[in-house]
Amino acid sequence: MTSHFEPGHVIANRFCIKQMLAFGGMGSVYEVEDITVGRAYVVKTLHGELAGDQELRRQMQQEARVLGRIDHVNVVRVFTAGVTDDEQKLPYLVMEKLEGASLRQILRAGGRIPVRAAVRAVVDLLHALDHVHEIGIVHCDLKPENIFFHADRHGVTPKLLDFGVVRVLPRGEANAKLGGTLRYASPEQIKGEGVGPRSDVYSMALVLYEMLAGVSPFHDATGTSAIARAQLARTPAPIAGLAPGLMRLIQRALAKDPAARPRDAFAFARELKDVERTLEGPPEIDAKLLEARAKCDEPTRVKEQDADATVREMTTIVSDGDLETKFYATFPSA
Repeated sequence: MTSHFEPGHVIANRFCIKQMLAFGGMGSVYEVEDITVGRAYVVKTLHGELAGDQELRRQMQQEARVLGRIDHVNVVRVFTAGVTDDEQKLPYLVMEKLEGASLRQILRAGGRIPVRAAVRAVVDLLHALDHVHEIGIVHCDLKPENIFFHADRHGVTPKLLDFGVVRVLPRGEANAKLGGTLRYASPEQIKGEGVGPRSDVYSMALVLYEMLAGVSPFHDATGTSAIARAQLARTPAPIAGLAPGLMRLIQRALAKDPAARPRDAFAFARELKDVERTLEGPPEIDAKLLEARAKCDEPTRVKEQDADATVREMTTIVSDGDLETKFYATFPSA
């Protein structure tokens, strides 16, 4: 069974594959041309060998439905979705084509982001999250790989990607299957408690910390159990040279108790905006940094790992050149 499409292959008699852009553990991303109008898009599909996995198919379908409900400049747009018309019957999404780099690529190329530019970008992303939360969706997988900086003639715009493991509220199932990336998961995700907007606030604060420090707050924790323990119990170290008020706000957003964090994404954005007014430096990420982003070889998939008692169905993959730990854990309802 073919694991990917070659250039020239046409999906749904409409989308002609131009080149592969990314290859991850579960799917591939391609640049395509809509041959009916000559416009460039991006198509995301599952790997052929995973076509029979009903859970992954459900995630792709959910991502299409979720993104179809969202209309915000800081969220990637999905135009249509479907199933390929070949024997593999792979689900696919057709999304806007972005030019630039993921936050992970930028961090790898430059180490850290200028303070004011980082704060401004996170404010914009928090406004997008607030919009998402208002329609009853929690992202649950915020991380540098899922944030993209799109550069066009209007400037550089941060955008949220990958809504494949979102949580749709209110919680109604007898068992909640939560997903995410362990290094960026909130304590309540790891413990199997109810997630909400403050869970995304926590994850976005982890991302902001990494943008400013160049490393995640618990980067020294390795292995499933150590990462989980750090998220549940450790306090992030202060970032050297960072304004005390900004550091206090980040630490509050990283509180283990959701009630101690800013009440929602909008509140966190408002407080960050107040801090930004006191900062100096460029308000945007320099487009030249996007051009200088690090290049990586085609990612490969590595062997699945066993999980511990806290996090089940653990999968470790190489995504965009980085080893990341993903989890999908089934917990009893509260």
